[in-house]
Amino acid sequence: MSGLITPMVLRVAVTLGLPDRLRDNPATARELAPELEVDPLALDLLLAHLTTLGVAERTASGYRTTDLGALLGAGAGNGLNNLLHHDSAAGRADLAFVDLVHSVRTGEPAYPVRYGQDFWTDLAARPHLREAFDRQMNDRMRDWIPLVVSNFDWSRFGTLVDVGGGHGSLLAANPLIRGCGVRRSGWYGWRARSAVVKSAGLPPGWWDVRSVELV
Repeated sequence: MSGLITPMVLRVAVTLGLPDRLRDNPATARELAPELEVDPLALDLLLAHLTTLGVAERTASGYRTTDLGALLGAGAGNGLNNLLHHDSAAGRADLAFVDLVHSVRTGEPAYPVRYGQDFWTDLAARPHLREAFDRQMNDRMRDWIPLVVSNFDWSRFGTLVDVGGGHGSLLAANPLIRGCGVRRSGWYGWRARSAVVKSAGLPPGWWDVRSVELV
């Protein structure tokens, strides 16, 4: 069971914002506790574990985030912060595995057991989770999408249907293709898609199929 300690310590550190907070401004647990509204002793134990992992280090002024720990920061550009934060789409989904035994026994998802509603309904009710999910998908596909765009002859297709998301990379690279964005009603925001299309400078052939609902 000790194998659960380090993953949870990293998740809590990210959720509390410690990698960014301590990057250039070292502090002790006693100094941080009122600011973060946490228990100082428990925080000190957390920071001590982060130190053994090389994520934080002790200085004369208190704990400081190391170069390794900075990779967990919100602006690190690697998506880890979004994946580990307790209040992100990925973080909440991962924590639902605590109720895995429910799924094994019943064949039903564990997510509603923990949060009272299914994953997609949760995203629809909480815009920040939907935004976090979109960032997660973008981070996962950032390096892969350019390869797909450049290593296949997409020009032979007259119409491209984008199901569920994306930034229009294929359309931007192939201006003669007409584009159709299909959204899942209730959580896939057309307003956000419109802003993306406009900023990408896509051709006027892009349109939205609002009548299609994914199930």
